[in-house]
Amino acid sequence: MAIKRIRDLPNELPHALIYLDDVDEIRNLLTEAYANAVEARRKEMKSDRKTEIKVVYEVDDLKMDSVEDLIEYGSSAKNFKLEVISDDSTHAEFVMHSFFEPRLRLSWPLQDDVRWAVYGQVKAILERRQLRFKNAILDWPEWLKISSYLLTTIVFGYVPLATHGLVRVCLFVVWAMLLTMILYVAFRPSRVFFVRSHERSKLSATARQGYIKAIALLFIGGVVGKLIDLLFAHFKTK
Repeated sequence: MAIKRIRDLPNELPHALIYLDDVDEIRNLLTEAYANAVEARRKEMKSDRKTEIKVVYEVDDLKMDSVEDLIEYGSSAKNFKLEVISDDSTHAEFVMHSFFEPRLRLSWPLQDDVRWAVYGQVKAILERRQLRFKNAILDWPEWLKISSYLLTTIVFGYVPLATHGLVRVCLFVVWAMLLTMILYVAFRPSRVFFVRSHERSKLSATARQGYIKAIALLFIGGVVGKLIDLLFAHFKTK
């Protein structure tokens, strides 16, 4: 009697920023795998019936049939789905949805070994473009996440207790930096850009400017607000 460990195929993928090149790779991987599986099953059943494999894209609440439609749509999206369909049945779904991890669902008629291979190849595509900082923090063990949360809370708790104004400001700055980092990690979503990767330099520069501006405004706004509160409290006590 043999004992084997049961391994379920995961569906979570790393957070990433991907481009049309990557969408093409994922589509080709999925359609080729399912076309081969359907053809093998047709031969096994000795059927002459041909099955058409088609791909449908969804961007937010819009449905599209081709990459050209995605190019025409332009810009980028946080909510994106690529579906491989035949006979009105969905065989595979690659989904990017706002702040949740991208996911890949593979179903019949793929064999388990093929499903594992396809999943590994799709994961490798996203790992090339992954949000390393976000994925690294999300992979922290629970004790480290809890410790970070407690550190942030404790530092913030000591801000009003500090008697010296400069100490209070320094504590607040540390707290604001920790909070800004946490918010940046938590709220930076995966995204698909509807351009080719070689066109990304201009797009990336624009995106970086937007992120830097948002973080700077968040940080400066918090620091300035706290300084005003401290100054008000200082002059009020005099």
